[in-house]
Amino acid sequence: MKSGIERFRDEFEKGYTTPAWELFPYERSVYYHEAAGEVGK
Repeated sequence: MKSGIERFRDEFEKGYTTPAWELFPYERSVYYHEAAGEVGK
């Protein structure tokens, strides 16, 4: 069984040099829209 680091090493390494909002755009998250009160509109 592979460890999480082996499976997601590229993402871990990118996380050291790239801001989280570039890797994982907040506006694409359902939680971002829930917090903004936009769900169901």
